[in-house]
Amino acid sequence: MGNGAAQASATPQCLNIHCSKCSLWSNASPNSSQLAALHEKHAIQNHFPAQSTFIPGRLITDNVLAAFEINHYVKQRTRGKEGHFALKLDMSKAYDRVVWDFLRGYPLSPYLLLFVAEAFSCMLQEAERRGEIKGVAIARGAPRISHLLFVDDTIIFGIAREEAMLVIKRILRLFGQASEQEVNFEKSSMVVSRNVGDMEKRRMANILGVMLVPRHEKYLGLPTIVGKARGYLFQGIKDRVWCRVQGWNAKLLSQAGRGVLIKAVLQSIPTNVMSCFRLPDYFLHEIEVMMANFWWHSKGERCTHWVGWSEMCKPKEEGGLGFRELKAFN
Repeated sequence: MGNGAAQASATPQCLNIHCSKCSLWSNASPNSSQLAALHEKHAIQNHFPAQSTFIPGRLITDNVLAAFEINHYVKQRTRGKEGHFALKLDMSKAYDRVVWDFLRGYPLSPYLLLFVAEAFSCMLQEAERRGEIKGVAIARGAPRISHLLFVDDTIIFGIAREEAMLVIKRILRLFGQASEQEVNFEKSSMVVSRNVGDMEKRRMANILGVMLVPRHEKYLGLPTIVGKARGYLFQGIKDRVWCRVQGWNAKLLSQAGRGVLIKAVLQSIPTNVMSCFRLPDYFLHEIEVMMANFWWHSKGERCTHWVGWSEMCKPKEEGGLGFRELKAFN
């Protein structure tokens, strides 16, 4: 009992909050919507700095922009005594597929992913509080960020030291044992700043068993590094629009039906990217050409446009069709 009391007194604040949520939910109604509202209300009152969900005014794009800025800083750092790293983890069993048999049928089960993410974040914060790892600050006076978590997209940032790699490896092992989540180290990757020697980079990568890469490709579906050749990076957007149009070719659609698909599906595809990055005007023009071709010809092939796209983007009260001009939302 004495040891248990000592351990309880040493429990970090964020873990106390996490446990209080468990006790709060244990007496809750089995109605899932009530559980979600209860968790949201309690999380807002007791959130910790690294939390990015259930917080008023915070969006998924905040994580994207933070990841972009930190990855850019790590990649461009060439001087200084301290090197930095960005470790992107690949979860073999994602948070949204958490299955604990002993909680089967319990109303808490659909929200296990929240507990898993918060517990992992708490372990990293505790290691940071003890000075075992240190987050990355991209400017003087900026907050140090040690990790970004969103469902199964996980990035850990820190000072590039072998001791930090050992601490992260220990945390991942303990986390895996407790939650049954497994990290696929063969698919995980790490970027290390250029002011760290090649030998030291390889030693740190070997400790975790991950790949060394020049840059991470994507985080939350968006690129982590954007250069001058943006059209190449965002080619996937055009491909998605083209695939959608081709998938609808065989269907008998009236112009009214095509208009609904353009507004509800095609024009929403680049919205997420445009909320974070500015796309080239020529790139948006090519997407709008595909939409116009689809409107005037059911197969989406090149054809005569009897009315210009800018006219079709005017409100219906002004004689247009109410399509959105992508440049206005870029």
